[in-house]
Amino acid sequence: MIEKNEVNIGILGAGGVGTSVLEHYYSSADELSKSAGTPLKISQVLVRDLHKSRSVVIPKGILTTDRNKITKNPDINLVISLLGDEEAERLAITEALHEEKQVVTANKVVIAKYGPELLEAAKQNGVVLLYEAAVGGGIQIVDNLLHRYTPNQFRSVQGILNGTTNSILTRMALEGMDYKTALKIAQDQGLAEPDPTNDVEGHDVAYKLAILASLAFKKGWVNPNDIHREGISKITSQDFKNADDMGYVIKLIGTANDTEKGINAWVAPTLLPKHHLLANINGALNGILLQGDPIGDVQIAGEGAGGKPTAASVWSDVLKAAEYIKTGTFPKTNIKLAQAEVLPFSKSENSNYVGMTITDGYGRVQKIGEICRNNSVSINQILQIKGRKWMEGRINMAEMAIDMDPSAEGNITRALVELSATDFCQKIGSRFRMLG
Repeated sequence: MIEKNEVNIGILGAGGVGTSVLEHYYSSADELSKSAGTPLKISQVLVRDLHKSRSVVIPKGILTTDRNKITKNPDINLVISLLGDEEAERLAITEALHEEKQVVTANKVVIAKYGPELLEAAKQNGVVLLYEAAVGGGIQIVDNLLHRYTPNQFRSVQGILNGTTNSILTRMALEGMDYKTALKIAQDQGLAEPDPTNDVEGHDVAYKLAILASLAFKKGWVNPNDIHREGISKITSQDFKNADDMGYVIKLIGTANDTEKGINAWVAPTLLPKHHLLANINGALNGILLQGDPIGDVQIAGEGAGGKPTAASVWSDVLKAAEYIKTGTFPKTNIKLAQAEVLPFSKSENSNYVGMTITDGYGRVQKIGEICRNNSVSINQILQIKGRKWMEGRINMAEMAIDMDPSAEGNITRALVELSATDFCQKIGSRFRMLG
């Protein structure tokens, strides 16, 4: 049987992240063990194919296709779960926890959707479930929220949380590319999957935001299905030109605010002023902005995806778990695992920017103002888009934009439906949230 202070590791999965985790171990095992204060030994690695060619050399006898040789092995006391598949990972983590093994995972979907049941299982079995790598790759925000930042009361979380979409939007902004071209380049570079839906439609960001909001606000666990999502596939090159003329950049933002009515959380393409702390997070980088008391504004940025940054967070968690194994003590957290109250998006109050194509003429601004006022939508300003006036046939056309003060999303949607039915509205164009 395993000795008390020994750390014998089983790894579930040797894909992209798993390979990076293994490469770091085999190149730095002595340094990692020295940091842990005890030898770290990889005993078993679960793979689908024993004979597949791999970029990392794994000693003979370590590879297995039998999950039970890890999750139910009495000689393994720490499991790194990197399977990627939601149901397989949930089952494997559950098994390992009930076998009283410490567990480290990078699976944001499993943590976001099943965090409460898995964390409760860890508690009941006297072990820990660590998931630093589930959010932000190498940024390492989870431990800060769980431990270092506990004296603070956070009221807002804003983040660029997906490197794929950020790289696409950066190319569209800086190189004038259309969406399809920028997406193709991201796919060719391995940043985007052949089916990019999970990234470009905001699912990935919603999972990460759910975890961040749960840890930051401590009002309960946020269900990712309660987070409103909009993707980037409908953004046009003209949108970037319009934003630039007004002093904004466009980013896919996940944001959550702790309000008296509940948590206001959404993922959507957003206009950020060029001086905003997240405005210059470009390429495949991630950035997170926390606002709270007494800490103020805290910005963390870095590589949010990829094997090496994620592996760094995995090994950071392994070292923590090794310390718990050595000392027999476990960290105390005040996370609430009951479901958090998230505001219905229709009642969420946000600033909006909406583009419109209209026939030019008198009384247009007055009518727009009247419709918005009747729907309890506050207008900051109505803008004529620079250089966007033209003639179709004998009709003068113009592109305008409505800059709306924080108003209920449902009210804004109703106002837009009424505007689209007017005789002068040709099209309701792009709609962006706005952050100050």
